[in-house]
Amino acid sequence: MKMQIDFYGNRFHIEDSATPVKDGDGAITGVVLIFRDISERTAQNERIAYLNYHDHLTGLYNRRYFEEELQRLSQGTDG
Repeated sequence: MKMQIDFYGNRFHIEDSATPVKDGDGAITGVVLIFRDISERTAQNERIAYLNYHDHLTGLYNRRYFEEELQRLSQGTDG
């Protein structure tokens, strides 16, 4: 996944793939490039990640965040 910026400054995420084109002898004579705009999928994944730790009504951290943060702090603050 890569972030691209177009001529107008718009940002979007793309996914790319390349496949060689071979002749009858197996020699590479070209390449097929495919680019897909995955901005919507990326935005959905970011929203899911956000909702994992935030309440969907208030936007405040939820119990899951609190419990994981409490565990992280109790393991890492011994000295």
